[in-house]
Amino acid sequence: MTSMKNADSQLRWVYGISHFGKSLLWAVSGLVFAFFLTEVVAFSPQQMGRIVGASLLFQAALDLIIGRAMRNRVQTVRQAAIAQLYGAVCAAAGFVCFSSAGLIPDSAKALYALATLFLFRLGCSIYDIPQNTFMAFVTKTDTARAQYSSMRYIMSGLAALLITLVVTPLVRSDPGIDNGIRFAQLSVIIGIIAVLGSYCLFAIARHHPPQQKRMTPTRSTASSPIGPLNVLFYRPFLSVVFLIFVLNLTASVFSNLEAYFVAYSLHNVPVGAIFLTCVSVGQVASQPGWALMVTKWGLKPVLMFASVAYLGSGLAFAGLGHLGGVATISSALIYGAGYGGTAMCIWGLLAKVAATDPSRATQRYGLFTCFSKLSQATAILIVGAALTDIAYRDSAIGQTQLQYFMALAPVLGGLILLTFIAISRMPADTSQRPSNTES
Repeated sequence: MTSMKNADSQLRWVYGISHFGKSLLWAVSGLVFAFFLTEVVAFSPQQMGRIVGASLLFQAALDLIIGRAMRNRVQTVRQAAIAQLYGAVCAAAGFVCFSSAGLIPDSAKALYALATLFLFRLGCSIYDIPQNTFMAFVTKTDTARAQYSSMRYIMSGLAALLITLVVTPLVRSDPGIDNGIRFAQLSVIIGIIAVLGSYCLFAIARHHPPQQKRMTPTRSTASSPIGPLNVLFYRPFLSVVFLIFVLNLTASVFSNLEAYFVAYSLHNVPVGAIFLTCVSVGQVASQPGWALMVTKWGLKPVLMFASVAYLGSGLAFAGLGHLGGVATISSALIYGAGYGGTAMCIWGLLAKVAATDPSRATQRYGLFTCFSKLSQATAILIVGAALTDIAYRDSAIGQTQLQYFMALAPVLGGLILLTFIAISRMPADTSQRPSNTES
C-alpha cells in the first residue's frame, strides 16, 4: 500500500512538471500575446484583436474535432501521455515561429503572425486535451481530483510567476529598444522546457499499470431518448462548461490587460516590477488551502466560497490597485487566490464528470476546452475594443478607466458564478477522504 501511494505521488508530481511546461506556453499567450502584438510587432489594437481572436476560434473548433478524434485512441493513462508528447512538440514549434513575428518585414507581419499563431493553436489542442484528460483516468475521489487540480494550479502559477519575472523587464523597458530578438530567444527556451516536461510524463506514465477501459453503455430512456448525445451533454457536464466559460471570459479580460496596467497605469516602479509576480504568488500560495477545504467540505461548497473571493478580488483591485505599495500588492495576491481557487474547483468537477465514462473523456474535455477558447476569443475582442476607446498611454483618466475596466471583469464573473452555482444541478459529491483503493 505504501509503495502504491508513493507511485501515485510520483505520478502526480511528474504530471505537475509536465503541466508546468505547458503552462509556460499558456502563460505567455494569456499575459503578453496582446501586448507583444501591439507594442513589439506594432499592430493596432483592432488588428491584434482580430488575429488573436481568430486563432482562439480556430482552436475552439480544433478542440471539438480533436477531442472526438481521440475518443477511441486515448482512454488510458499511457495513451494520454503519448498523445500529449506529440502535441508538445507541435505547440513548441508553432510558439517559436510566432514569437519571431517581430523580426519579420512589416509587409509580411500580419499574414505570418496569423499563420504561425494558427500552428501554435493546433499544437495546443493536440497537447492540451490528452493532458487534461489524464486527470480523469487517475483519480477516483474528490480528494484525489482536488490534489491533481491543485497541482495543476500550483504549477501553472509557478509558470506564470517565472514568465512575469522574465517578461516584466521587457514590458517596462524603453519602447525604443527592439525586444523582438529577446522574445524570440525566450520562446526557444520555453519550447524546450515544455517538450522536456511532456517527455518526463510519458517516461513515467508508460510504466503505469494499465487500467481497464470502462465503456459505459449508452441507453435511451423515455425521459432521455437522445442516447449518445445525452451521455455527452447531460446537465452536470453542461453546468461545468458554463462555469469555465464565465471564469475564463472574465479572467482573460483581466489577464490580457495586466501588462498594460503595469506599463502605463502603475507609476510606482518597484511595485510595477512585481505586480504580475504577486498575482501568480497568490494563485500558488492559496492552492494547499483550497485543496484542504475540498477534502473537508467537497467541491461545490468550496467553489461557492472561491467565487465570493473572486468577486471580492475585483472590488479590492478597484479600490487598492492604483495606490501602490502594500495596497497594490495585496490586490494582486487576492486576485490570484480568488481566481486560483475558483479554477481549481471547476477543473476538479470536470474530472469527476469525465471519469463517469472514459470512452468519452477526450470528447468531453474537447467540448470543455472549446468553450474555454470561445470565452477567451470573446475576451480578446473585448480587450481590443477597450484599448481602442481608452487613452491608456498618455491620459491619467484613461489609465484610471483601464483599472476600473479590469476590476469590473472579476466582479461580474463572481456574481454570475455565484448565481449559477446556487440554482444549477452540480455533480454529486463523492467520498472526500482517500480510500484504500484510491489512485
